[in-house]
Formats: sequence, C-alpha cells, structure tokens
Amino acid sequence: MTLRRMFITAACLCLLLIPTLADAQTDRPWYVVLYDHATGRLVRVDGSRGEAREYHLNINDPAQLSAQQIAVSPDAFRAAYCLIEQAPGAREGEATLYVRDLELDQVELVLPLGPALRCTASADAYDETGARLAVSITRHPDAAGDDTPGWRIAVVDSDGRIADELTARDPAVGAAGLAADLIVDPDVRAFLGDAVMFAALPYGVGGTPTVDGYRWQLAEDVVTPDKPWGAFALDALAATGELIYPDHDPTLPSGGSGASITPFNRVMLAEGAGSLRTIYQSPDWIVLSAQFVENGRALALEFLEPAEVAGENPPRTRWFTLTRDVNARDVGVFAAESGSQLSAAPDGFVLLWAEANGDDFSNASARLDYYVGDEVRNLWKEALPREAGAMTWELVWATPSVIADDLPPFFEYTPPGD
Repeated sequence: MTLRRMFITAACLCLLLIPTLADAQTDRPWYVVLYDHATGRLVRVDGSRGEAREYHLNINDPAQLSAQQIAVSPDAFRAAYCLIEQAPGAREGEATLYVRDLELDQVELVLPLGPALRCTASADAYDETGARLAVSITRHPDAAGDDTPGWRIAVVDSDGRIADELTARDPAVGAAGLAADLIVDPDVRAFLGDAVMFAALPYGVGGTPTVDGYRWQLAEDVVTPDKPWGAFALDALAATGELIYPDHDPTLPSGGSGASITPFNRVMLAEGAGSLRTIYQSPDWIVLSAQFVENGRALALEFLEPAEVAGENPPRTRWFTLTRDVNARDVGVFAAESGSQLSAAPDGFVLLWAEANGDDFSNASARLDYYVGDEVRNLWKEALPREAGAMTWELVWATPSVIADDLPPFFEYTPPGD
C-alpha cells in the first residue's frame, strides 16, 4: 500500500517552532515519536523543521500500551500497535493490530489476530523498508494445547495480509531447541532483510532476564539459535555488525539494586562472529542500558543509582557518552521522577526528560532535547499535569541514523588497577 507523502497542512498541529537545525540535519527529514501513557496521545516531532504533530489513539486504557509496544515505520509515516479487548475475569481477550497513517491521521488497518494473553508490535518490529511488520502473539498456558500453539510471530505485509507465520509447534522451532510446550513471549528485537531476530522471554518471568535469542530466516523457514539477541537491553549497529548490551559478572564488584533487577556491572561489545569483549565496567552504579549514538561514533550508557547510595530516596539515573577514542561526555544525573530516556538521532542523540523546580514535580514539564556536537537544542516541550507528579511521556522511536563511513574500532578497555 503506497502512502501519500505530502503533509496536509490544515491537519498539522504545531506545538513548538525552533530555528532550522545544523546543516547536517537539513539534508533529510528525521523524526522522534513520543507516547503519553496518561492520555493515549502520540506526538511526532520533526527534528529537521522544528514542528510537532499530535495524534489521539482513542484507547480506552492508555496505560495498556507502552513505548516498547508501538512500532514506527522507518519513514515515520506509520505507527502500529496491538490491543487486547478482555472481559473482566477472562484469562484471555481478542487481539487486534492497528496501523495508523501518521500523514493522514487515520487508522489504515484493523487486523483481528484472535485470542491472546499478549500481543505486541515491538519498537523494532518493522523491516528496513517499512513494508512488513512482525507481530508476536502469546496465549495463556491453560489455552495452549496440541492444536493451539502457545505463541506465534505473524509477519504482516503492507496490504494487511499475514505473509509468513512462525508458531511454537513448527518443526523449525523444535529443531532450534525450543520445546513445543514451552510458553514464551517472543520479543522481536530486529527485522533485517529476510530475518526476524527474537528473544524467547519465559512466561511469567519478570525483572531483567537474559534469555535465548533466535534468528528466523523467512525464505528458508529456518530457525537457528543466535544468543546475543536474547541479551537484555541490546542495541545493534547493522552497518558494522556490532552488538552491545549490559551484563553481570559475579566476579566483579557491583552495586546492589535493591529491586528485582540484575545488578549489571559491565557492558559487552560483540564485533563479529565469536568476538565478544568487555568495553566498560562499573563497580558501583548499575548499568541499565547501552546504545550506539552519534552515527555510530559513540556509545550512550545509562546507570541506576544503587540502593545503598540512594537510601530512602528513589534511585536516580545517570547518562554519559563515550566515543570510539574514549572521549567522555557527562549528560547528567536525573531524578527518578524525571523519567529520562535517550535515543540515537542523526549526528547525535535526543533526550526526553521531565524538568522540575528542584524536587517539586507538581509543576514540571516534559521536554525533548537534541544533542549534536557542542549544541543542545530543545525540540519540544509540554507541561505535565499537576497531579501526575512524575513523567508520563515515553520515547518510542527516532529515525535511524546514517552510520558514518570507515568507523575505527572501539577502544580497548583496561580495568582500573591494570
């Protein structure tokens, strides 16, 4: 289905205007998509023109969705999400996939997907062309049986048809070592070329598990284990084949989380088949996430304050970046209520956070800032409801960056004292 690629000016809600951005950003349009789980609104911010457009998803329970359950096409013209209508007390509901045209601000596809406990179009569910979308569906354990697979991944094409499907009972799944009766929530981590990479999250397991990862080759209908794709908070740089993710080494010092999350104390970098090394180690603050930014030239690392340091206060988060030649940039330390979130953007990165007057978040504003070179520019800002008391907006997606040519290898990490 071909989408109209022209803005309809009369329907455009401009929330904020800013000056034209740096020269490198005017070469092509780029966008950031945000979701407000308090009101069910999406906002698409045009980073190159300084405009923002708002969409009401008309969801009965906006908190049913999160940023990790909304997929955005590579051109930012479509947003897809899956909702489940469930009767009170029922173990399952009816899943429906919705695809919204963000140019025309209308729903272009409503696709029923049948009974489900969970249904997810993850943030990485679109392929690189935006023509296909991989949606995961999980059944309740009591509903699964010989004739009812416990889970499946459906690949939906641009005409709204299910073009390919993988289920728990397919021979290819068993050949990869996944038992047919194992109930998992298949979390799609990437859709690259003709391959869908997914993590097999065990049903009912919370926290921050590192689980088995798999690669499903659509044309051959072959599933193979691909361990790194099961790592928690993984990021991939397809142009170089590099992967990065937080990890826990029990032999190294780490801070205590005081919560049901793994106290990750190092960052791992995979640079190709069989190549895996530690690139950073944190003996105190807990590593929450790692991602590639600045067109692949740097890493952005997120840390959580350990419970023994936070005391009775909610733990804070901290962000900083490291370039391939070890130049560091401290982005800042943020209160828990600030809900700071970061994503790569062309030539730099964007940061979503709640700005307050000291510790008073009853009069706070959500803001999206763009970091490029030595500049920090505000792209969007909106006051938060006084009763919220904390951030309600989530960072869904940003236009994938064009990766720089001839990137050097990342630095060799040397532990302190060595």
